[in-house]
Amino acid sequence: IPIKIWINSWGGDLQAGFTTCDAITFSETPIFTINQGQAASAAALIFLTGHQKYAFPNSYLMLHEGSIGVRQMDAHKFESLADFYKVQRGLLRKIIVGYTGMTEEEYSSRSKDDWWMSADEAVKLNMVDKIVDKELYQSLL
Repeated sequence: IPIKIWINSWGGDLQAGFTTCDAITFSETPIFTINQGQAASAAALIFLTGHQKYAFPNSYLMLHEGSIGVRQMDAHKFESLADFYKVQRGLLRKIIVGYTGMTEEEYSSRSKDDWWMSADEAVKLNMVDKIVDKELYQSLL
């Protein structure tokens, strides 16, 4: 019996997203991710790692390189944080390119801005396996 993760989220903490992605990836139990409305930012990453990915017809995905809040800190701590964020951006790239039909070049051309896409667009990029219809919806319940 698969585990079903229903997603309707603006996202959140990137490290928590990475942790969830790892749990899904390593799970021997099939995990279905279902985008009910929005899967944005870290929620989109979690969605992408599902073993099977479904999206409602009017749902959307939003991918980006994230954001970082900077509090008051000295220059050395800031540089250390910036270096660490570069590592996180590399992990982000690896997940997005690895779990989609996107090439490195496509990722590079899109990654600097928020990238919004409909469920239909996401299907074309292998980000969604199937759009939910009435019959599929009943089987997912």
